Amino acid sequence: MKKANLVLIIAALLLTAAPNAFAEIPICVSSTADTWLPDVSGDIIVWRDNRNGNINVYGYNLATHTEFPVCTQVSTTPSVSGNIVVWRDVRNGNNDIYAYNFSTQTEFPICTLTSSQEEPVVGGNIVVWYDSRNGNWDIYGYDISTSTEFPVCTAAGTQDQPHTDGNTIVWKDCRNGSAYADIYAYDIATSTEFPVCTNTAYQSYPAVDDGVVVWSDNRNYSDGDIYAYDISTSTEFPVCTLLGSYQYYPDIEGDIIVWQDDRNGNNDIYAYDLSAATEFQVCTLTSSQEYPAVSGNFVVWQDDRGSDHDIYGCGLLEGDDCDGAIEVFQDVTYSGSNVGATGLDETSCSYNDIFDVWHSFTPAAADDYTVSLCGSSFDTTLAVYDGCSGTEVICNDDYCGKQSQVLLKARAGYEYIIRVAGYDGARGSYTLNITQCDLPPDSDLTGDCRVNLNDFSKMASEWLEDG
Repeated sequence: MKKANLVLIIAALLLTAAPNAFAEIPICVSSTADTWLPDVSGDIIVWRDNRNGNINVYGYNLATHTEFPVCTQVSTTPSVSGNIVVWRDVRNGNNDIYAYNFSTQTEFPICTLTSSQEEPVVGGNIVVWYDSRNGNWDIYGYDISTSTEFPVCTAAGTQDQPHTDGNTIVWKDCRNGSAYADIYAYDIATSTEFPVCTNTAYQSYPAVDDGVVVWSDNRNYSDGDIYAYDISTSTEFPVCTLLGSYQYYPDIEGDIIVWQDDRNGNNDIYAYDLSAATEFQVCTLTSSQEYPAVSGNFVVWQDDRGSDHDIYGCGLLEGDDCDGAIEVFQDVTYSGSNVGATGLDETSCSYNDIFDVWHSFTPAAADDYTVSLCGSSFDTTLAVYDGCSGTEVICNDDYCGKQSQVLLKARAGYEYIIRVAGYDGARGSYTLNITQCDLPPDSDLTGDCRVNLNDFSKMASEWLEDG
């Protein structure tokens, strides 16, 4: 299989999921408006919002922490992919499909027939929806790159709940009877339809990404379980089949599958990593969390912990939260990335360095330690704290070019917290090294326990300033 072989998947189903601590952030929390049905792609989150007395579409940019309106006509059920967001729109007195291009800042219609078009989803350049023009619900598509509409499935019975990643279209299909909804798919490149799951039960809410289809399935004692299908190998496999609980509304991107789960007596968000063959909790509160969506390492959902439905999200990156800081050790290089990291805070020595990854370091001896990001791939920032809620001990932006380095005067056996981030929202891969300096060389002018070109540069700079 493309993501994980079947043996690993079956073995992983025997494991008990352990709770994980992830960095959760509020996206839209309001005491005067309800917000529903979020979707996410990259840094952009969109949702349905009723703050103006009508149902509108709003958005949020994770990179700039900025909220913005997408459409303030009567609009709902948004979907986003890359620079394109689509939604159902009733400005013409019936349900149509409209879209907005963030890069060109232009709105444009997708389908405005007098029949009804419902639940649009965009993936890449392809928009799909279910459509009543033929007297029953069928699946239609639209290629934004060619401005071309095309039928996907007009079979007998009801076809609805479409989803696409831009290469494959999937949907719930009742051609075999409404009591036995199946999952069908359509390959856009070959214009070929094929069945994904025709089990004699009820399958619903399919989603697809990169050749893997997921859906909710009630074949096991009417419970809603999560199943998946690898198109490349024609292999079906279970993702979550807990008895006595319901798993619904799955979404998938890359290796991550997320879904809504009521195993704890209320609706929580759970996830499964295909590459690691492990299940884990994303958000488990006593309130209800519903309708998750995932993009990269970030998950969003609808949340009722407040007086109204709100939108929350969290990053799935290890070390994204200080409470889950990754331990690092002296003289052992750590290779990491802040791509997919979240955050709201900034350090004292930089600007807008919000996408942070946290590490912990406990020195064995009291001494000076060089903490270095030199050799990383992006414009880094580096700070050390005396605890997760503690004081910033030292901070640096540019030391070795655009990378960062500090000299930490440390106590033995004391845990220090190291924050790695990027100047003005920069993201990329980094290498973190910690070395001990028992006795700095006499010619060490920069305090990094080394004599190198940085010391020569500092000497030359000070000589020029002093004339």
